[in-house]
Amino acid sequence: MRGYSVLPSLLTSGNLFMGFFALISAISGHPLRAAILIYVAMVFDFTDGPVARLTNSSTRFGVEYDSLADMVSFGVAPAILAYTCALQHYDRYGWLVAFLFTAAAALRLGRFNANTQPGKASAYFQGMSTPTASGALAGLVLAMHHFQWSLTTRAMVFFIVVPLLAGLMISNLPYPSFKTARLSRRQAFSATVGAVLLIVAIAAEPTVVLPALFIAYALSGPVIALSRRRKSKPKPQPAAEKPETAPDAD
Repeated sequence: MRGYSVLPSLLTSGNLFMGFFALISAISGHPLRAAILIYVAMVFDFTDGPVARLTNSSTRFGVEYDSLADMVSFGVAPAILAYTCALQHYDRYGWLVAFLFTAAAALRLGRFNANTQPGKASAYFQGMSTPTASGALAGLVLAMHHFQWSLTTRAMVFFIVVPLLAGLMISNLPYPSFKTARLSRRQAFSATVGAVLLIVAIAAEPTVVLPALFIAYALSGPVIALSRRRKSKPKPQPAAEKPETAPDAD
């Protein structure tokens, strides 16, 4: 297994490279390419952990290296992308809003590392993960190009959405992690069919499907929290009926 122990770090390095490339692309005036590179970085990030567990090569160094790479790919690069393609319209307030996203990503990663115990996976994340938040932000860039938003429109949309995504990252809302999902054979087959259809839809209309997919995931946290709150509310008990009093005897 020693030959495979370096593979997770290579995947993490691929994540870091794609994030840095996205950062350079955003600064160079290529927002669409930067958005695509953020998605490629997500692929590397989603595979390095399972590969490390599969090869039994998880180390503390790998965990820290992964977080540092995530900070570049999903903390700095998306914020710079949002600023260069929309938020610079607001000058100082624009880069301050972009900084909120970077700061929230750093806080989210720090909290995740501090609260996560090695070898234990939870069914829900505490707050929206940094990769999915950056995926939602990159999706807005794709939608911006697809629908040809004006500068004023995209500046207004990003000025509202970027702080919201930052807030979702540092919130306590539950987000599905899919790490502990256990499916029956029939459910696994249905999930595979759904995954194939989703891949076809993304390949057909990526600039529409990807934004919709990540925005739906961003909304899943508040929906799950509201659903839990409703279930936890005690149901009102029906009022006890008063026993009928016997009539007075003559």
